[in-house]
Order: sequence, then structure tokens, then C-alpha cells
Amino acid sequence: MTPESCPSIPQSSRGPLDWPCQDAGLFMIYLGRVMFVRLEQRITPEAFDRYLCELGRAIDQRKAGYLVGVIYDVPEMGPMDALRRRRVADVLSLRQNVLSSTTVAVALASASKAVRGVVEAIHWMVPPVYAHAAVDTVWEALLFLRRFLPEVDPEIYEREYRRRLACHGIFTTTQRPPPPSRSEPPPSVVPPPTRRSAQPLSASARPPLSPSKRQS
Repeated sequence: MTPESCPSIPQSSRGPLDWPCQDAGLFMIYLGRVMFVRLEQRITPEAFDRYLCELGRAIDQRKAGYLVGVIYDVPEMGPMDALRRRRVADVLSLRQNVLSSTTVAVALASASKAVRGVVEAIHWMVPPVYAHAAVDTVWEALLFLRRFLPEVDPEIYEREYRRRLACHGIFTTTQRPPPPSRSEPPPSVVPPPTRRSAQPLSASARPPLSPSKRQS
């Protein structure tokens, strides 16, 4: 449950009652309609098994129509071989129907290329059924979720998230991205897939052939 010390965040009533979940290198908590998952490089095999169990349990408890967002806070990736990637994909693939009806967006907060590569590999095995983005910081991840959950205030939610981490002995610092230069493109955002299948272009809609292709 969200503590009374932060009344501006709605109470979390749809997550597991015994959360927050903490183990070596693992921390999971609901704040309002946002589920935070922190995975650290020091995660142990036992903690990874618990992560999979708690992830499946949290998804199974969601009810259709109650929309949530998810943030993965992963500073550096611990051991994540092909077997572990497959195990994560299996947990998600068995729950695609629930995910598509309850999860509006998932954001990965990590500047690590290795972490992003692991997530891309999992997405290849089980394509996400929600909007998703990869950004550098938790603040940017919350900013992304606010597009789908208007009540999310990045400043307030991150402050409370850091406070809850500290209460459980995990001390982190707030990070802000540098101001973007005009030459830098905005962070990539992948929208959720649509159910409409792509239609072939009609003859009138196809681009004209170049002169070289006409001669051939």
C-alpha cells in the first residue's frame, strides 16, 4: 500500500498484499497504478527465481479494465543467459491475454546497452502487446507512462520510489537527463500493435518507378 506520507499518489490496491517484494538484487513495488521492478547486477539465482514467481503472480492478480504501467529499473544486468531469457519470455507468453487487457505501457530505465539488448531478445521471443520505450532514467520512464496514466507525476512518483528503496536499504540517487540538443532525435517509442493487418498498396498508391526501372 502507498504510505500516508505521500497522499498525492493513489493507494495501490491491486497488487500482491505482501509486497513490497525484496531479495538480493531484487525489489518490486506498486505505487498507484505503476509497478516498479528493480533488478540489480548482484541478483542471486534464488532471487531471480523469486522474481519470475512474483512477476507471474502480480500479472495473474490483475483484473481486466484496471490499467497499469510498468517500469523496469535496471542499472546493470546480472547473469542473463539464453535459459533465463527464455524463462522470462515463458512467464509473459502464458499471460498475453491478461497483459493486453491490463498493461498500457512498459518502460525500461537503463543506459546500459547490454540491458537493452537482453530486453530486445526477450521481445523477439514474445512480442509486447503494449506500448514500450527504453530510456536512461526512472524520471524519463515516468514521463513516458504519464502519456497513458495522466495521474502520474514524475517528480512525486520518483521521490516516493527512492524513499521506499531507501527504507529497504537500497540507496540510490535521482538522475535527470541532460538537456537535449537540437540535433538529437527524441527517444524512440514503440506503440502497441494494432489488430488491423497491413493492406497491400493499390496501383494508384504505389510510388512511381524510377526511369532506370521503367527501362528494365
